[in-house]
Amino acid sequence: MNPFRVAIKLFSMTFLLAKLALAQSAWQLTSRLQTGVEYDSNIYESTARQVSTSVGRFLMQNRALLTAQHWRISLDYAGALLVYQNHRDENKLLQDANGSITWLAKNGFRLYLRGQGNLKLYLQSPTDYGTTSGTLGVIFPLTKKIFMEAGAETGQLDYARGNNFDFTFTGASLALRRQLGAKAMGEAAVVYRKLEYARASFVNAPANLDPETQQDDFTALRLSANYSKHLLLQGRLELQRNRSNRGVFGYNRAQLHVLVGYPPLPHWLVRVSFLLQRKRYLDAAPPISLPELDPEREQSNHLVLDISRDLSQTLALLLRLSHHNNESPVRSFFYRKTLLFAGLEMRF
Repeated sequence: MNPFRVAIKLFSMTFLLAKLALAQSAWQLTSRLQTGVEYDSNIYESTARQVSTSVGRFLMQNRALLTAQHWRISLDYAGALLVYQNHRDENKLLQDANGSITWLAKNGFRLYLRGQGNLKLYLQSPTDYGTTSGTLGVIFPLTKKIFMEAGAETGQLDYARGNNFDFTFTGASLALRRQLGAKAMGEAAVVYRKLEYARASFVNAPANLDPETQQDDFTALRLSANYSKHLLLQGRLELQRNRSNRGVFGYNRAQLHVLVGYPPLPHWLVRVSFLLQRKRYLDAAPPISLPELDPEREQSNHLVLDISRDLSQTLALLLRLSHHNNESPVRSFFYRKTLLFAGLEMRF
């Protein structure tokens, strides 16, 4: 992977969105700029020696949407810069790009193609990585209020240096959705993924290598519901099953995610989100690491409180407090992290 080439491609999304919006009046373009200061109690996600510091955070996001009679095109690009006081090795640039094109039939049938990519660049550290994925799917009505969605996907994770944690995956998903009212929706879904790692598997110890590369089978059953009127309420229960030819990576996991949003006063919005999980490994022997090197991608238990105050139609004051208890790169060891962010956001 050439991270700079990927960075240029992702950055170019910003200019592409602007040109599309100017060239076609039907395009709707929205943008936001966010800046602020964050306190991080454990910047290295360490289980033993915690290092805290302040972080300068800058975010730019552009979205473009085109809706025609039978087509819908959506493009989204976001870039964030994080600057750590007295810890240059943690300075990083985060980029995310998403796009989709959907064909809309009169009878409610939809055919879509989605693509996603993100890139994490450490400005003075060799652990850069990028991910890409794509999905081809269909949505069709079974009744007036019940919809079925089926999709096939593929993707990869690629570290700039070394391939011990690189993998590719193919998968499929099937979801059943039901409209529960004008403001509520329920969903049941099953997801399957076949992951193939670049690294070789091993029998009992790293020195005892097996010529076969590691392969995992991942299955998830997801039940979710959302309601949005005066109160925003989202809930998701996910049961996961991972089986691997490298036995120490086999596990069962249950996750519960809840999000509640409420405007207590005009121009104010309070949101509370929490994720609770229970993960049980099938093999008692501790592995060297998790399937992914970066523990920020292994989401575990967290609690987040967001408070925003609109100062005008375009300017808002933001405050976020979050606490994380995530699994570290060593299995069954957890690191704790507290984040406090205060900043401003401009929307236009």
